[in-house]
Amino acid sequence: MIIGNATIVEVHFAMKDGDGQLLDSTWEREPFVYLHGACDIIEGLEEILEDLEVGSEFEVTVPPEKGYGIVDPRQITEVAFEDFPEDAELEVGQTFYLESPEGPQAIYIKEMKADCAVIDGNHELAGEILHYKGQVVSIREATSAELKHGTVGSSCCSGGSCSAES
Repeated sequence: MIIGNATIVEVHFAMKDGDGQLLDSTWEREPFVYLHGACDIIEGLEEILEDLEVGSEFEVTVPPEKGYGIVDPRQITEVAFEDFPEDAELEVGQTFYLESPEGPQAIYIKEMKADCAVIDGNHELAGEILHYKGQVVSIREATSAELKHGTVGSSCCSGGSCSAES
């Protein structure tokens, strides 16, 4: 079997940034599992995995445009400390979620200044050139429930009764 749309794929990989610093690795834990063709992984990685078989090794350099995007300066702004909830413990790297027209949006504190926090709505890896090296562990056909819900291991609802619209 080869990797294609509607397949569930398990891969091991190491991901490094443009300076060669290791950002993530699955080699010491469970493989990463995703539904191919469902936008579950970045475009540049999904493209290189297309048509590979179990045991295939891969290595790819992913530019920001096919990774986590280019940094959008409009997503970076300063917020006065007084505009945060009173009990918020603010620190660099802390993530918050805001409601947006597209649903919840993750923002994180990029920098702390004397009177404000610099927040960033870009993905933390936006603008980064990423290097992946890995191996395909397994491939299987997605179940009808996984295809319907667009997620791996989906068996219907998380309890209760399902609706026809779910």
